Amino acid sequence: MARVKIELGRQVNAVIDAGEKLFPKFTDCGMCNGRLTLSCADRKSTEWLKTTLDNLEVGEGDGLLRLCLATPNEVPKLTRMEVFITEFFIFIK
Repeated sequence: MARVKIELGRQVNAVIDAGEKLFPKFTDCGMCNGRLTLSCADRKSTEWLKTTLDNLEVGEGDGLLRLCLATPNEVPKLTRMEVFITEFFIFIK
């Protein structure tokens, strides 16, 4: 995951260094259930992220990762289950 964050940071810096008028802005970034989550500040940032991820590969050889953007509606919901123990037995020999 660190490689993905580093590469996305490089992509953002490249846009800024190129002197682009519009560059991607994010309001939040973090990890949730093993996934990198980014909250885009505006529609142009979302489009930039989608275009960038469509053309981005991270790593090399067998460790090459192809990334894709998933909207909140496309991320599967996790099922949470709990186990309750109603009786407790102790066996003494």
